[in-house]
Amino acid sequence: MQPFIHINGWSVSSYYLINNLSFALFAIYFLYAGTKVEGIAWPRIAVFLICVFFVQIPAGAVIPAVYHWIRIRELPDMAFMAAARFFHSAWIFSLLFVIFYCRAAHWPVKRFIDHYAIGAGFMAAFGRIACFMQGCCLGKPTRMPWGVQFPDQSVHVHPAQLYHLFGEGIVIMAIVLYIQKHKKFEGQTFWSYIFLYSAFRFFIEFFRTNPVALLGLTHAQLFSVLGTLLSGAILYRNLYRRNARLPSHS
Repeated sequence: MQPFIHINGWSVSSYYLINNLSFALFAIYFLYAGTKVEGIAWPRIAVFLICVFFVQIPAGAVIPAVYHWIRIRELPDMAFMAAARFFHSAWIFSLLFVIFYCRAAHWPVKRFIDHYAIGAGFMAAFGRIACFMQGCCLGKPTRMPWGVQFPDQSVHVHPAQLYHLFGEGIVIMAIVLYIQKHKKFEGQTFWSYIFLYSAFRFFIEFFRTNPVALLGLTHAQLFSVLGTLLSGAILYRNLYRRNARLPSHS
């Protein structure tokens, strides 16, 4: 845990620094995909990335703000909006902006959401380092030898942030990159990422301290159930239809 990084007398929030570096990963990948793969001029991709950067900052607070209002019928203040950053909120509302922008720019939406899934996947995984440095997104107490003890905790806990980093950044992204290279239809990479992340997130929540929301599940698990069912249905439908169109050799 290292909430601040000290450089030549300056103190920088490790959380915001690493999150900004994670967006740089997203930007580098998208700049490559947009220019080299899609053949779009780099200034147009640069403008797009600047817009996404400023959209994703408040996007993470949208769902927490709505939940806050539903729960106590009061709009959250600016301090709440600045502190709140819910993964699914940032992901969903940034995605909606990407789709809107692509349609307005006449870019191929399905191809770009495939790129979005890869770039955002790397960004989300790398951003978990920021969570570990900040000491947020904590895991539950454990006696496992790899348990960690943060300065403000009295017990060892699961390093849930590092589970995310490994699961999302190595396992899921390796599969997603393979699918991107061998995909059978546009959008397959995107929906595969949704399916894999949702399944992983549902499981990893059992090691985290997020509160139960409904039916014994956390908010993230409820989103994960929806994401798994929706993406699984879309993947099955598209792959089944494709296989049904293939000529029989019997």
